Amino acid sequence: MDAQNHGIVEAALAARTVEQTLEVQSKIKLALGEEFYRPLGEIWSNHGLMTSSGSSYDLKLMELVTNMQDAVLERFALTTFGSAEDVPYKSPHEAAAELLSEMNPADVAEMARVVFEESNPPATKSRRLTAVFRDRGCGLTPDAIPRTIFRLGGSHKEDALYMQGAFGLGGAMTYRNAGSVVLVTRRDPRLLPPGAEDLISVAVVEWQDMTKGSTAVYLVDQPWDNPGDEADPWSCPASDYPEFEPGTHLALVSYGVEGFHRQTERDDRIFYAVANTRLFDPVMPFVWTNRTGRGRNNTIRGLQSRLESTDVDLVRESDVVPLNIEGTTYHLPVSLILFKAGP
Repeated sequence: MDAQNHGIVEAALAARTVEQTLEVQSKIKLALGEEFYRPLGEIWSNHGLMTSSGSSYDLKLMELVTNMQDAVLERFALTTFGSAEDVPYKSPHEAAAELLSEMNPADVAEMARVVFEESNPPATKSRRLTAVFRDRGCGLTPDAIPRTIFRLGGSHKEDALYMQGAFGLGGAMTYRNAGSVVLVTRRDPRLLPPGAEDLISVAVVEWQDMTKGSTAVYLVDQPWDNPGDEADPWSCPASDYPEFEPGTHLALVSYGVEGFHRQTERDDRIFYAVANTRLFDPVMPFVWTNRTGRGRNNTIRGLQSRLESTDVDLVRESDVVPLNIEGTTYHLPVSLILFKAGP
């Protein structure tokens, strides 16, 4: 086991403040022996490309939840069928229902975890936190990182009907709202081509000021000048940190929030309430732990699951909504649940 490599992975997994992520960056710089940067999306002036288009940065975190779920489904689909072309499922729910059917629901939820932690001094902690996303999914090889999780636009999921993501923008939109981003990832060894080495990759995304704005960059192992150049993030043999299981750890460090810092569980602006509503019927449950508060583990299954298990007598109806596209009218089915008015 290489002590330097072990230290880099350990420090990356523990980083919760911008200062700590920059310490990790310094360790990577020392290990590489050179200082070569590659911009996110292959574009130096990339700050404007990561705009949230007016939507809430709180809500953007849901994209990272569905990314974790996709990674889990991809791992099970590829280990089951061998190649993406042979995966038969036409929807994420169909894939989850078959691929995860024999697992205990609690074990399924443990494969996708979200943890909120403190990231700032007490004077500002109410508006910033570090959001950590850890999945036991397919993981990434070093060369896949620039063209997947660090790419802006385009997606390898476009033709994969069994995964939720498509456009390759949602997750990256969150980076702009973070002080820095830490990625630790390891490809499932069963998905590696023959002879490929089992590696753990670590990358720290930091913001660098330029003449006309700022740019999100990360260190790579050789010079990068133009799109198409080969330059990968730092990596080490998985045997140097064997306790890191295949999958991905993504930490949005010092992330600005609007309502997710609130502690009252009855507050409809907290992550638990928003996630259950926005992910009304998630393809798989996941676990959320709020360490800025009581640190209790919460399994999120979606509002539909809660409504189906309630003893309250709810009025349920269904209808259709007409939608006209290029002269053809389609009837979209809509389910309605009516609640009694409050006092």
